[in-house]
Amino acid sequence: MSSRKFGYINDVDELIEQTSVEQVLTYYGKELPRKVTGEHRMQCVFNEACADSQYGNLTVKLDDRVNRIFCHSCNVRGNLLTLIHGLEHHTAPTSGRLRGDEFKGAVAKLREIAGASPDESRPSDHKQPAESPAPKPLNVPLVRHEKEAARELANLYEEL
Repeated sequence: MSSRKFGYINDVDELIEQTSVEQVLTYYGKELPRKVTGEHRMQCVFNEACADSQYGNLTVKLDDRVNRIFCHSCNVRGNLLTLIHGLEHHTAPTSGRLRGDEFKGAVAKLREIAGASPDESRPSDHKQPAESPAPKPLNVPLVRHEKEAARELANLYEEL
């Protein structure tokens, strides 16, 4: 029995996992999470009245591979595709979930944000793992810092 869902666009789940919330928020010019704490709160993108409310916070789970979202005022919940739909149309999905053209539009926009070509939705016999760039080290010793002024600070004690 095939695990493929009928009428389902191939590789959507993988694309959601590979695309970060930061990529989506950067694409739309929204504020990025200040620090990685497991969740990011932002103004609701589904309802302007909700966004003006003091409780209009949309929570995005950053430590979840599908980046679940939930608005505490209008009770919209979903994943990265739902967030993209809200950022594009400023409304919640019509039936509470993305279906049909809404789903296809959100997937197309996600592919655009992720830099994937539309042809990648077709099944292929052999898939290549996505290469992610090496993360920039957070704590670099001053001796090995990229800026010369910082490297000079490493030997400051010798001058005293």
